[in-house]
Amino acid sequence: MAVYISFFFIVFLLTFLGGQFFGRNNIKAIIVPLILTILFAGLRGNIGTDTFAYKSYFNSIGTDDFNFLTFEPFFLFYTFIIKLIWANDQFYIFIISLTTGALIYYNLKLIEEKTLFFLFYFTFYFIMFNMNLMRFGIGMLLISFPYLRHLRGEKSKNGFFLLGFLTHFSTLFTLIAVIQKKNFLRILLFFGIFFFLIGNIFFSKVKTYMLIAFLTMGQFHFDFGLIFEMGILSLMVWINRKEIKRRTIFLFVIYVLLRNFAFFFDMLQRFAYLTGFLIYLNFFYKRQSLYTRLLIILLILFNLYRSFIFIGNSDKSIETLIANFPGFSSLYSQTRWLPFKFFWQ
Repeated sequence: MAVYISFFFIVFLLTFLGGQFFGRNNIKAIIVPLILTILFAGLRGNIGTDTFAYKSYFNSIGTDDFNFLTFEPFFLFYTFIIKLIWANDQFYIFIISLTTGALIYYNLKLIEEKTLFFLFYFTFYFIMFNMNLMRFGIGMLLISFPYLRHLRGEKSKNGFFLLGFLTHFSTLFTLIAVIQKKNFLRILLFFGIFFFLIGNIFFSKVKTYMLIAFLTMGQFHFDFGLIFEMGILSLMVWINRKEIKRRTIFLFVIYVLLRNFAFFFDMLQRFAYLTGFLIYLNFFYKRQSLYTRLLIILLILFNLYRSFIFIGNSDKSIETLIANFPGFSSLYSQTRWLPFKFFWQ
């Protein structure tokens, strides 16, 4: 935990100093903290949830244990390419971190509130080192690039929406926010070909999600954190109501419904994250008022607190597993801040 706290403090300090030196809307202010974050996330051994599972999957390629239905097609292709370059599981984690950092950088080029967006993404999706969340983040960053261009009145580059969908199927939901009549036939053609060729992967995942949703149905988990976050976003929408377009209001209504129904069906959380992320982009792509910036800062601090809670709970869970199952300690023998096995070994 001490390492995390020190790391967060350094990243926040460097971002603040960069904003003071270059200006908070200058991408140069983000370069150093972004590089530091990429290195910290990529050189972390097995720290974080799912890391060992992703490494095991990477190492299973070419063996009888490999299952091509585990991930979406583009992420699977991405994993294969990394394996061809270097069959090292720590290198795989590093490239995922590097990819996330590169996508953040290219999204920042389309954003005015650069320091706030970086700290928002950093505290929300990057620092918990949940590999599923990072993969989900890559899908979101792929779709946010054309969505930001759409908000800026530029050509959207819809191919990125398709890449995002093929990285994480849940991003298909974003089409309700961006689909236009002139692109309808091309989108219909793509999905027609997709479902004809490899639709079984998509339906396999849908069945899995439906099963999990069924198993968790009726298990109400009241979360003050989600209520607090929804309240902040509601205030931001209200303050900027005269400037927000109807499509964003529609997204906000969907977001509120998903957030509330997610208390009963946990699998809806990822769709709520996705919808909320698109709404937040409306407040990052152009300069905002003081009150909006203060609300975003409050949200960032809350995300930081929530991440600390998540990290503490993860550490306690691993300690409990090691205590109850002695063999588990050897499985997680690489759980330390600098990788037990470096790239070059």
